[in-house]
Amino acid sequence: MLQIMKKYHTAIYAIIIICLTGLFSWYGFTVFNPSVIRDTLAQTIVYEKATVLEIIEEQVQADPYVEGAKIGYQVVRIALEDGTEYVVKNPISRQYNLYVEPGDDIISLIQSTEGEVVTVTIHSFNRSPILLVLALLFIAAIVMVGNLKGLRSLIALAFTGSLIFGVFIPTLFAGQSPIMWSVIICAISTFVTMTLINGWQLKTWMTIIATIFGVCLAGIISYLAGELSHLSGATLLDSENLFYIAEQSGLQVRGLMFATILIASLGAVMDVAMSIVSSMEQFVVLNKQLSLKTLFMSGMEVGKDIIGTMSNTLILAFVGSSLTSLILLMAMELPLVVLINNDFVATELIQSFAGSIGIIATVPVSAALASYLFKKIATE
Repeated sequence: MLQIMKKYHTAIYAIIIICLTGLFSWYGFTVFNPSVIRDTLAQTIVYEKATVLEIIEEQVQADPYVEGAKIGYQVVRIALEDGTEYVVKNPISRQYNLYVEPGDDIISLIQSTEGEVVTVTIHSFNRSPILLVLALLFIAAIVMVGNLKGLRSLIALAFTGSLIFGVFIPTLFAGQSPIMWSVIICAISTFVTMTLINGWQLKTWMTIIATIFGVCLAGIISYLAGELSHLSGATLLDSENLFYIAEQSGLQVRGLMFATILIASLGAVMDVAMSIVSSMEQFVVLNKQLSLKTLFMSGMEVGKDIIGTMSNTLILAFVGSSLTSLILLMAMELPLVVLINNDFVATELIQSFAGSIGIIATVPVSAALASYLFKKIATE
């Protein structure tokens, strides 16, 4: 039995992670329910898949300012999956722009009180089939290129997602510290990802140490900068809605900015650490006579090539996710001093700079660890 476990330890470990992923996902999406909106409105809100059967009435016109958009209203007849039909008014505005046609698959929102339906509205198009196709293409591509290691990386990705939705977010609603739990989640995610993809070997442990160092440093810098500049989770986008949720639950809004930067920078920092450690392992394999200094400097050279692209990637990711807000702020023609001191802009800048500093700091830590330990092993 012990021999079988040694032979198939990677497969057994992967199965354990898959089971934990399923457990966390089941809890996060099935058991856990904050009940904030439902209790406040004293209504039951249900989302159902539906199909547009008929356009009964329509008064729409092309938006004179937004190309391809329409404004007005529709009265449509929809059918749920169980065959129940409703006649729904569908207002179409610039903000709520859902122009539907017969045969469209949609998601309907049904509000009811004491079992009686109060309102039925069209919430969104049903985009699940398209998203499913893209997900399958992504899975196929990563497995075809990465083979078994690609498959294990998918398992690690699913596990990280289940940690966030099944553990991290529920703990926030329970009133736990976002700072403490973001560190725990990042540490667990790093450990599982690295050990699952690369096995239980020396370079895995070095990558884990360097990654946790870089991510925590980024989080600490963002936290200190936020405190010194009077910014916190209270200044994040949608903070007003977060305060509303905090009134109905134990959510701690302060500290969310710290959690955001840790989670956002985790993947990039992990990539940098793994790239440097793996490169230096190959240096030692090819030439065991390299001195400690030469080995360290070689790792730093690899890191220099990585720093530019990774820092750029992180900053562009933050900018890209906030592009519409930045456009609105630029359209106001605010003076530069006002623009950069805007709560939202300052928060994004702190997150971008802190994450990039975390990536940069990971380079010398990874190079130092790898050069020392690999050189020590080579000389033994």
